[in-house]
Amino acid sequence: WYRFCCHRIFASMELNLNYTPLVGQRKFDESKARFRGYVGGFGSGKTLCGCMESIILSIEYPGNLGVIARKTYPELRDTTMRTFFDVCPPELISSFNKAEHHLKFVNGSEILFRSLDDPEKIKMELGFAYIDEASEVDEESFLMFTGRIRKPNVARRCVFITSNPTTTEHWIYRYWVKHDVLEDYSDYELIQASTLENVHLPQDYIDNLLANYPAGWVDRYVKGKF
Repeated sequence: WYRFCCHRIFASMELNLNYTPLVGQRKFDESKARFRGYVGGFGSGKTLCGCMESIILSIEYPGNLGVIARKTYPELRDTTMRTFFDVCPPELISSFNKAEHHLKFVNGSEILFRSLDDPEKIKMELGFAYIDEASEVDEESFLMFTGRIRKPNVARRCVFITSNPTTTEHWIYRYWVKHDVLEDYSDYELIQASTLENVHLPQDYIDNLLANYPAGWVDRYVKGKF
């Protein structure tokens, strides 16, 4: 287990977190941008990175309120939430309401796990919002979260996404690469990651992808290119 950034968690203790940041994951964590994107191929650690950042923001700012979201609840439950609870130390959790999908930390921070079938239902003031596999989500959901990031007394309010690469017409590409929607993109940062960079993956898994995917799929789902 990696002893991860104890100065960012508690001043008086270190926490053992089941997380060894890859190069791209560390760049993502160190970014100060208000809007961050982590786009990569299969197995490049996207969901893990987003879940860890959610934990860090919750502990770094006591009383924070964040949302972790995905397009549908089954995907949220089977992938994103599974990863979150695999890596979140249980000693940080005060309670978890399974019916409401509402987690409370020992320092008063809270995380709501939500599907995005109706983003307008999310009306609270947030400190952060994390959208997993944002390629499946419409632009309206992203903009809705952007308008909710206004919780007082949280110095690092932000929206971040993780996703497989999209087409060049998708809103992710337009906001983080093409830059043709807004006038100012100084508060946006994109980190791209390749499946090949994840040293924890079995070599036969990578060899199988390279051998059986067409060139376009290798570029998109292995090399992490739009």
